[in-house]
Formats: sequence, structure tokens, C-alpha cells
Amino acid sequence: MKEAGGEVVRKKNRFDMPSSGYKDYLLNIRQPNGMVTELLLTTKAMSEAKRGVGHDLYEAMQIAEEVWNDENATEEERAEAWGYIVLLDDASVAYYSSTGDQSNATASLSGIVEPLVRISAMGAGLANSKLYPKL
Repeated sequence: MKEAGGEVVRKKNRFDMPSSGYKDYLLNIRQPNGMVTELLLTTKAMSEAKRGVGHDLYEAMQIAEEVWNDENATEEERAEAWGYIVLLDDASVAYYSSTGDQSNATASLSGIVEPLVRISAMGAGLANSKLYPKL
């Protein structure tokens, strides 16, 4: 890399420490012109899982985390957001873990049914909340 004029400025190994079950190896590389690019290495199974339900779970988690981190949110809204964060993380870990260690395994939706049922039950009781309709 250095011979080509580039430099690795950040490495993240999520195979050793998965993020909500998702595993990859990420390199940020500063090019000779100063631009930083990202190289992401993962398995075929992780890539396919991320393209489908995995990305939907990630987007829902981002919405819940925005409320959790909003200093203008009420304690009730933050508590609701935290409940969603926990359940979405459970679903994400179950989903990505279903790919196993095989690079060509297919993620299974069966592992996320239980957390999603709990999310639905929680949401039914919070029909008037600000967060639930966004999810």
C-alpha cells in the first residue's frame, strides 16, 4: 500500500467483534490525492443478508437510536426507543448468526420471528407513539 502512495488510516475487524451480529473487515485507505476510500471484505452470506432484511433492521435501529440520543426526547420516548433498540439488536444478531461460519450459507428469517413478534406486540400498545409509525 505504501509503495503505491496509499496509507491504511483505519481498520475494523467485525469478524472478531460483530456489530449486531454483522461481520466484515473494513479498511479505510487514504489515496495519494488525499481522498479516503473504504474497502469492505465479508462473506457472500453476510453480503446477501445485509442487502435484504439486514439493511431493514439496520435502518430501523438508526431511527430508534436517533430518538434515544435526542436530548429533546421525553423519558417515555427514550424508554420506548431503548426497547426497540434491544429487540432490533436481538433480531439482527439472530439473523446474521444464522449464516453460520460458511461463506455461502443463506441467512434464515426463522431466527428473527420471535424478536419481531415482540416488537409488534410492543408497538400495538404504543400505537400513538412518535417512534412506532417511523419503524
